[in-house]
Amino acid sequence: IKKDIFFICYSLTIIKLMNYCLITTDSKEEAYDIFLKRINERKWPLYERTSHIKEFMERDNLVFYIAKNGKNSKSLVASASVNKVEKLNDVVGDPDNKFKMLSYYLHLENIRIFKKPIGIKELVNDLEFIKNKKNYGLDMLTGVVKISQNDFNYIIKNDYK
Repeated sequence: IKKDIFFICYSLTIIKLMNYCLITTDSKEEAYDIFLKRINERKWPLYERTSHIKEFMERDNLVFYIAKNGKNSKSLVASASVNKVEKLNDVVGDPDNKFKMLSYYLHLENIRIFKKPIGIKELVNDLEFIKNKKNYGLDMLTGVVKISQNDFNYIIKNDYK
């Protein structure tokens, strides 16, 4: 009996999930109020010139940082993951800032507001993504910062302290 053996080869692509820190700054409203509005809508806008805009994928991990001087400023306040990346067909104006144009929305899931905001100064020396420890705000100017798995885990661990 002759047996034909077929080998089926599958192309296996390993997708590495990424981690990002999304930064909210003051506009018409305080940064924390803008953050809360976006979290309640379960979607996060990305602008035309946002860093890493085309790299986001479903299931990427996110932490949220509040910049400037208002409530919970200079603090990490929540985590979430990306449920869906929506590319907008038309460039749309941002309701929070009329001078910025939206290109994408990140739809959010697994949203967890931290028990208390985590001041960035407490963690700055231990975070890899902050290169300039003295002037850490310079590393947060882009609206989105890619962070390592170690940094993501360290931030999340600090919510449980």
